[in-house]
Amino acid sequence: MTGATVLKVGGSLIESGHALVLLRELVALRPKNLIIVPGGGAFADAVRHAQARHRLSENAAHHMALLSMHLSALMLADLQAGYALADDEAQFHAAWRDGR
Repeated sequence: MTGATVLKVGGSLIESGHALVLLRELVALRPKNLIIVPGGGAFADAVRHAQARHRLSENAAHHMALLSMHLSALMLADLQAGYALADDEAQFHAAWRDGR
């Protein structure tokens, strides 16, 4: 996507609570065409634990890790108003059009 800025908010930042401070400040600044990609945080840790304990394949663990990122996104969007979840380009454009 041309003109988009991608910001990765890692799991350690989420777990420390600093991610919410950052998200609050970004909502106030309203940067244009921002995409926030969350890390998996504690959800990814659970995937790592399950993979080791149950000897899951790399393929299964990879897809579970992607789901852990989605769970983090749901959590962050719920904890800080002003953000929209988007999974594809049309949803990103709709969120930006709506100022989210």
